[in-house]
Amino acid sequence: MNVLYKKIFDNKSRNYIFISGVTKNQFLIKILLNSINRNKLYLIGSIFENDLKCEKYSMSIIKKIKEPMKNGDIVIMNNLESIYPSLYDLFNQKFIDIYKKKYIKITLGYTNSLFEVDNNFKCIVLIDDTKLNEQDKSFLNRFEKQFFTFENLLNNDENNLSKQIYEILINIIDNKNKSINATIDISNHLINCNLEEIRGIIYKNRQKSVTEIKNFILRKISWTYSQDIIMNLYYSSFRFTYKEEFKQIIDYYTLKPNNFNEFLNMLNNNNLDWENKHKNIIFTFSHISEDIDNIDIKSKIINDNDCEKSVLYFIENFFNSEQKKIMVIKIDKNLCHKHLNYIKNLIDNYIIENNINLIEPNKPKYITFIIHLNRIISKTEKAINNMIISHLTTYNQIFIDNLKGDDILITQLYNFKYENLFYKLIKN
Repeated sequence: MNVLYKKIFDNKSRNYIFISGVTKNQFLIKILLNSINRNKLYLIGSIFENDLKCEKYSMSIIKKIKEPMKNGDIVIMNNLESIYPSLYDLFNQKFIDIYKKKYIKITLGYTNSLFEVDNNFKCIVLIDDTKLNEQDKSFLNRFEKQFFTFENLLNNDENNLSKQIYEILINIIDNKNKSINATIDISNHLINCNLEEIRGIIYKNRQKSVTEIKNFILRKISWTYSQDIIMNLYYSSFRFTYKEEFKQIIDYYTLKPNNFNEFLNMLNNNNLDWENKHKNIIFTFSHISEDIDNIDIKSKIINDNDCEKSVLYFIENFFNSEQKKIMVIKIDKNLCHKHLNYIKNLIDNYIIENNINLIEPNKPKYITFIIHLNRIISKTEKAINNMIISHLTTYNQIFIDNLKGDDILITQLYNFKYENLFYKLIKN
């Protein structure tokens, strides 16, 4: 960490490439830069085809970094491969001196422009560690490079705690009862939960006691369990091996909404002790075409034919509407890895730039993403990447199997035979 600080404050050092997991890198870098009293601009690029082939989009990104370069700010870039070639003079620090000021030439298409660059300006590019080998070596060589994980930031006791908690969570989906022939491969239902994720949550909550951290993680993760995981949890050996954890998970799980209407009712409950209930991500097995609209909701289905302009138009219309108070953005499982984090960043930046208060008493606004998943029936079926978005975001994460399903109390599940229970859950 000290090396990163030294490089950022060294005017002669090169710009920086920060390598980490795709769902963690922006949170890691925010943590590392938090103590640096400098303006910071986080830019996540669009992967919509209409944007990637549009010169106007590339120019809009370059315009966003014009003032930060001049003011000596820190710009953090992610998924902006379409404009990196235009910034090679910046990355190479190939400056032009004019009247004791530094400029760089940026070429876009047939247009060359000069931009002023302050001595203190620093650019940090985020790269997913799994895609490092796909990067052009000449591009990588333009930067100082640093590989970071939360493991680097934790002490030995905290790293050991992360392994203990992760082992508990892995055992939840490990069905040791061989007499049960589970039809569904629930190993693919454990989303946003790997060892590095647990380390990140521990780091963010390291001021808490070990017991408080463990309980916090169990509560957070249990809300992302499908009913299939809960069913397996009860009929597996986990409930006997981890009696205390089993009870905690069941207690936490019963507090979450079982369908979309119940979720909406919880949003309107002012007495609800729910961390930042104005931002939520729902995972569901319901089909993306299923209608959930009501008078308070403005919804949009994301597809590859969208572009940043159309998404921003939707966002702007929602926040300008007096009637609509719940934004719902629906994304299919095959698109969420490409677009979810990017759209979330668009919304967050729009809220900051326009000084929007989501919790204004008379005009509250709620942001809800719905990620539509499929049940993975067999291990031969292609599964999704289970790390979709980090729990380190400001968004709650909730699994609602069927958005229009009946309320099923967990105590009711226990009274079903295994075979009947399976069909009950599928039907629901």
